[in-house]
Order: sequence, then structure tokens, then C-alpha cells
Amino acid sequence: MNTRKQKIPILIQMGMAAAGLTSDLSADQFTRGETLSDDFWKEGEGQDIAASMEKTLHGIQKYVNAEPLDIERPETIWQQGETKLRRYASTKPKTHAHILIIPSLINGYEIVDLHPERSFARYLADSGFEVLIIDWGDLKHDPDLQNFESIITRRFAAITEFLSHKKKPIFGIGYCMGGILLAAADLLYPKIFKALSFIATPWDFTKDTKGNFAEQLLNWLKDGMAKMQVVDYIPADWLQMIFMGVDPAQIARKFSAFAEMNEDDLNTEIFVKVEDWVNNGPDIPSQLLIESTNEWYKNNRIYKGEWRVGGIMIDARNIVKPCHVTIPTRDKIVPPASSEPLANQLSNSILLKADGGHISLMMGRNAEVNLWRPLTAFFMMHCGNDKA
Repeated sequence: MNTRKQKIPILIQMGMAAAGLTSDLSADQFTRGETLSDDFWKEGEGQDIAASMEKTLHGIQKYVNAEPLDIERPETIWQQGETKLRRYASTKPKTHAHILIIPSLINGYEIVDLHPERSFARYLADSGFEVLIIDWGDLKHDPDLQNFESIITRRFAAITEFLSHKKKPIFGIGYCMGGILLAAADLLYPKIFKALSFIATPWDFTKDTKGNFAEQLLNWLKDGMAKMQVVDYIPADWLQMIFMGVDPAQIARKFSAFAEMNEDDLNTEIFVKVEDWVNNGPDIPSQLLIESTNEWYKNNRIYKGEWRVGGIMIDARNIVKPCHVTIPTRDKIVPPASSEPLANQLSNSILLKADGGHISLMMGRNAEVNLWRPLTAFFMMHCGNDKA
């Protein structure tokens, strides 16, 4: 069964909302700009596509009717509650080290293994690393995933106990919110990771908020906070509406572009996989969203080093091991000005400013050059002195 058909109402609303903007936007704002696969707009046919209501609705219908694109999922080697560790074994005769990838709690892990030709995880495995990815699962049905305290002190404690038996070095990668979780996990369990990588990680929540996700979230909270206080979880569609508010015209641009893509084109398959990933995020326990909005977005405690988890302050200035910080320069979800302060606070870090958006940096057509290769080189540099 194609479950996308259940998404028709919200997708039609998206299309109508985008079309309603056309009277207020000049034509060139619809013919360029970042989409969820924003590399498409930078060269070739993407430069010549203009959005229209007709093409937007055609693109939406084309997406809804697209057949699911299944790829082989990695094996589960450990599970507690809803949380699984998925494993991509090294394809080399010798495994250099282990890499733990921590995704955001808001979306699934699949963005790091989107398509056989756009898979960050498989690239790392082909480079000689055993790759472990946290699959958070259904947050609302797991008592240990209801707030950050229990996530870090219970679930991460169990994960680190499992990892402690590994005989090769372990590197940590945190993507978006996963970078904040990685910093907290490293400070609470400092013996686990040998080096850390932060990708598109928000840190100073007061920087460059206008027109970006932070502004949309804070505007929504004027009425939304009262709703969060009386429900157990926030439906994923609520969060999607906030994300869509960052650039509503993007909806018209991307679906108009999709309407004109060839059925058998790789860009078509990538588009479908990205949209499936975006539209299938989990419902979020209310306490997680309340804590992150109050502690991070409103009071900026992450940047101040005042966010307390497990009895300690999560202060990047106390992380002393080698770190790699990657900032996508066209990110509207985590603006570069928000993530760069993390690199400034870390005492031993390499900063990479890479061309791309929040999602395309991870899986766009230039992801291998802009992110995968440099990060692999960083890890290879720190593979010496194995535990055994």
C-alpha cells in the first residue's frame, strides 16, 4: 500500500498556501532559491523552471502516486525500548574504527542512507569504518524518550555501555539536534569517543533568527505553548507546518520542478526519498519540545553553557578532544551564524564551511566532495592508538 495517499490533504494545503503567495512575490523569487534538494537549482535545467499553480499541484499528485523506493536497511545489532542501533559493516578487510551517527529526534535516520548513490553511511563503510546509527523509533511510546534527562542518562548510558566493549576507536557524529545530544553524551561519558563531528548543529539560538526556523517556532509558540501544556505529544504535522513557514514559496518551486523531472531520472528518485523522509517524522513528546524551546530558543542556555543534564552543565568549552564542525553555508534551518559559535567555543576544533543547505549537505550531488571526503580524512587522521 502506498501510504503517501494519506498525505494528500496536507500536501494540497501546502500547494494552495504556496500558490497564494504568487501575488506578493516577484517572478524571479519563484525561479531560483533553495529547495529540499537545492543542488538542482544551481545548474542545468533547474535554472529555467518557473513555478505555477498548475505545475505545483501536478508535482504534488505525481509525488503522492510515486511508488515507494525501498532500499535494503541495515541490520539491528542492539535495541532497548524503541531505540535501535543499526549497523553498516566495513567493506574493507580491516576496520579502521567505529562511527556512531546521532540523528535529530525530529526526523528519522534515513537521511544518512537515502539512496544507494547518495548514502553517507555506506560511503563511510566503504572507507573502512563500521558505522552505527541510532534509530530513535517511535518516541511517544518509549518512557525513556520523553525528555532530555532520561534520553541522556538512561538511553545514552545503555548505548555507551554497549559501545564500551568495542576494541577500535569510536568517533561520534551529531547531525542537527544530534550534535547537541553528542556534546551532552561526550561530557557525561568522556571515555567513549576519541573525536567528534558536529554537522549543522545549532548552538547560539539568538543569531540570524529572522526569516529562519527559530523565528517561525517562536511565533508559533505564542499560541502553541498553551497547546503543548495539555497534550502528551506534538503531532509531526504541526512541526512540518512550522518548517514550511520558513520559506512557503519553496513548496511551489520544488513541486513545480518535480512535475517536470523525467520519471526515470535519479533526481526524481532522490526527490521522492527526501520528501518521504521529511513527511514521515515521528510525533514528538511535548516535554521535549517544551524543554528545547524554553531552554534553547528562548533562554539560549546551550550557548551560555547553562543547560544542565545528568547533573552537569553542557558547556562546549569543557570538550577537549579533537572536533570537526561542518557548517552548510545556505542553511535556513540552522543558520551558519547559529552553528559557528560552537566551533569558537571548542578548544580543539576544525571548522569546515561547506556549500549546501541543511539537507543537501548530507545527500546532495556535491555531498561527497563537500562533506563525506573531508570528514573521512579527519577520522582517518585520528585512527591511531587503537584500544587493542
